[in-house]
Amino acid sequence: MPVDPQILAWARDRPKVGPPRNIRQRRRRAAEADARDWDQRGLPMPAADIEEVIVPVSPGPDVRIRLHRPVNVEKASPAVINFFGGAFRQGGVDYQFNQWANRARARDAGVVMVAVDYALAPEHRAPTQLEQGLAVLDWVVDHGAEYGIDPTRIAVGGQSSGGNLAACLVNENLDRRRHPIALQVLEVPALDLSRKSLSLDVLRAFRIPKFLARWDYRSMAKDYLGHRRPVINPRDSPMQRADLSQVPPTVLMLAEFDVLRGDGVVYHARLRAAGVQSSAMIAVGQTHDSAGAVGALLAAQHWHASVVGCLRTLHTPIDTDEPSPPRQ
Repeated sequence: MPVDPQILAWARDRPKVGPPRNIRQRRRRAAEADARDWDQRGLPMPAADIEEVIVPVSPGPDVRIRLHRPVNVEKASPAVINFFGGAFRQGGVDYQFNQWANRARARDAGVVMVAVDYALAPEHRAPTQLEQGLAVLDWVVDHGAEYGIDPTRIAVGGQSSGGNLAACLVNENLDRRRHPIALQVLEVPALDLSRKSLSLDVLRAFRIPKFLARWDYRSMAKDYLGHRRPVINPRDSPMQRADLSQVPPTVLMLAEFDVLRGDGVVYHARLRAAGVQSSAMIAVGQTHDSAGAVGALLAAQHWHASVVGCLRTLHTPIDTDEPSPPRQ
C-alpha cells in the first residue's frame, strides 16, 4: 500500500534540515516539533488525577515517575509502567503528546499509567535506564496500593526506544524472578540494536538514503551503549534472548512504513514459535510517528483505541492457554 497521502503532504511541508550537530540541537529540535505539532492539533488535555514520586535507584540516579489515575475511581486499578520514545537520547514525560497519551489511556482504559522519566543518553548509558525500570517495578509492587494501584495486575509498555526498555525490563525481571507481569504492549519498538531486522526499503517512499538511517541508528547505539563499535547483547536487545517462552502475553503495534517494522515482525514470529501469546498489528500506510498525530489523522485515533482495548484486558484474567484448532 502507498503511504497515507496526508503524511506525504506533511513531509513535503516540513522544513528540510540536515542531521543535528550535537545532542543539544537534537533535543531542541525534538522539543520544538512536539510543541509545534501539539499547537496545531488543538486537543484539550484529558482529565486525570496526577501525582509524582521520586523512586530511589541504587546506585542511581533516582528516577521521577508520574502517576496518571482515572478520576473518580475508588477501587484499585491495574497499572501500566510506560517508557516514552526518543532514541534513548530525547523525549520525556513532559512532552505534550506523552502527557495526552498517558492521561487519555488512563481515562479510557481505566488504568493507572506510570510514566517513567528515565535518564537520557549519552549522559547516562545502559544499563542505567534498565535499573531505573526495575526500581520502578519494585516500587509499584511494594507501594502501588497506597496510590490506587492493584499490584497483582501490572503491564509494561513503551514506544520506540521505550518499547526496547519495556521488553528489556520483562526479560530482566524473568531472570531475577521478581514479579509477575500480565502483559507487554510494544509500539513501534526497537528490539535489536544490531540493525539486522531493519526495514530500510521503506525509506524509498520518502526519498531518504539508506546510509542516513544506518548512520543515525549507529549513532543512537553508540550514545546509548557507550562504544564506537557497541557490543550487542540480549540485555540491550531483547529479541536476541535465546529463550522467550516465559515472556508474558504481548501486543505489538507496528507501522508499514517504519524502519523498525522488521524488528516487530521477527519478534512476533519468535514469540509465537516459543508458545507465547502474541498479537501484532501493522498499520497500513503509516509511519513510525503516525500514532502521535492524534486529532489530525484517523489512523492515530484507531491506534489509540487499539491500545486502550488491549489495556482493558488487564481488568480480567488473561487466558494464556490458547484454544486448540478445531478437528477436521
